[in-house]
Amino acid sequence: MALDVIKSMKDVGDKKGFIPTFFHGDHGASTIAGAYLRGLTGSM
Repeated sequence: MALDVIKSMKDVGDKKGFIPTFFHGDHGASTIAGAYLRGLTGSM
């Protein structure tokens, strides 16, 4: 599920030119970094 949320944030970033600062109550950068540190990878 985290990967789906990150993909959604990336889609918004691609359309608007920036990743949302807050998304589902979590800071976007910390969500992405936390997923990466937990080993979540994927084609984005």
